[in-house]
Amino acid sequence: MIDGVAMSENAVRLGKYELLKYSLGSLLSFTDVATDVLTAIVYYQQSHFVWFGFCLLFAFLPSFLLTLAFLLQSCGQLTVCTTIKQVVLFANPCGSGILKVKLFLVCLQNYDEVKSIEGFLIDNEKLREHYRAEKVYHFVEGLLENMPQMILQIYATIVQDERISEIQMFSISVTFVNLVWILSLLEYSSLIKQEKLPAFITIILYNACLIAARGLSIVTFLVSFQWLTSIVIIFHEFVCISIYMYRNHEYFTERKIWWIASLLIPCFIFVYMGFKVKELNSKFFDIKLGRSVVSSGFFYVCFTAENILMVSLFFAWTTTTYKRLSQWVSNLIMILVIVLSLSGSLMHLWFTYVYFRKQHQVSPAYGQEITEPTQDNSRSRQSRKDLRSPGLISKFSLLEF
Repeated sequence: MIDGVAMSENAVRLGKYELLKYSLGSLLSFTDVATDVLTAIVYYQQSHFVWFGFCLLFAFLPSFLLTLAFLLQSCGQLTVCTTIKQVVLFANPCGSGILKVKLFLVCLQNYDEVKSIEGFLIDNEKLREHYRAEKVYHFVEGLLENMPQMILQIYATIVQDERISEIQMFSISVTFVNLVWILSLLEYSSLIKQEKLPAFITIILYNACLIAARGLSIVTFLVSFQWLTSIVIIFHEFVCISIYMYRNHEYFTERKIWWIASLLIPCFIFVYMGFKVKELNSKFFDIKLGRSVVSSGFFYVCFTAENILMVSLFFAWTTTTYKRLSQWVSNLIMILVIVLSLSGSLMHLWFTYVYFRKQHQVSPAYGQEITEPTQDNSRSRQSRKDLRSPGLISKFSLLEF
């Protein structure tokens, strides 16, 4: 099953994929929050109060935004007792982990059905709400917590005068693994057709390479040329948005396309999934994307060039002004960025070619027909019909209760 969901308006199924997703995801979420808080304490003890503040801010920001979204949507609709329970659920940095644990327990309680081909059908509206909320919370957690935390913590290990503590290294490792996991799940769930374990492993591998390369290049660039970093990132996002607009110009009138895009585009600082919308169900935060070797190749030429440019400037700068890093460390960082960028890009392009070539396109499991790319007019009419169908049109928001 793709993401374990029979994609209709009200049907949600949990399969073996969700069993793995929620078990490992809950462990990563709790561990990530714990290591972030411990790292913040280290910064405080070292009198790095700015780092301490940012570390705590990033740890609590997803919970704050999800709580605010819930309050705005449920204002006046729920009882005071129910509202308080939901606020307690979201208004803590472990909210994502708590939701995953709840869904994992549901999978265990219905294990025989979960491991079946059809999966376990959720017929309880409250559980469906948890399912929808977890998907959004999981993504926001990666975007607003893991991404900035990884940049901040790697930056601190480079510039701080104190000895790097074990908890800092462990926190960086957990944050990196969690970020790779989140973005890989998001990309895997966006695939049109059903895929097996090898495809999922491939996605994890090239995401790990791309995120590691991007993280190292951004951090080293911050250390060397802080004022130029924003220029590079703005250029990078301009390329992403240009590709998105070109490939989805036929859907400009669909407001929810732009809401989805506004959430996904920041991910492109690290990775690129492609941005051709095929199917969209905003209620379940489920988007099926397409991509081509041409658009992906254009993006990754820019992506790799940016990484090499940033790390090259860092390399030149460290040899003249920054004496804390030895020559071999600078060389190692530069080689890693180049190798990881090229490896991740080539794996991504290979996967794009194998998976998205025309003869491998099939109809999705949930029964909505995807026509062949050569049937331009028919596909365009069908896509607009799908996007406007009652089951797909719903007001998009972070949480839809």
